[in-house]
Amino acid sequence: MLPAPADGAVAARLDATGGLEPASAEDRATRAWATTDAPPAEALDGPAPAWRTGLLVLQGVAVLVVLVLTLPTVRRSRR
Repeated sequence: MLPAPADGAVAARLDATGGLEPASAEDRATRAWATTDAPPAEALDGPAPAWRTGLLVLQGVAVLVVLVLTLPTVRRSRR
């Protein structure tokens, strides 16, 4: 989707790109395109790469570290 005012050069390049066809948009000044080719099945299904699992674990650890660092400190007063 290319919101109004649409740049003519960009719209022309997208019109000339293979695998894209013009699509409807709510506003007549807005340009939209849809893909004509379905993505290959292996792109949608199949096992995730091993590095993706590692990155998800790393992200989980990072979230836990951030949560611990943002917790308020507890100070015990000595009496």
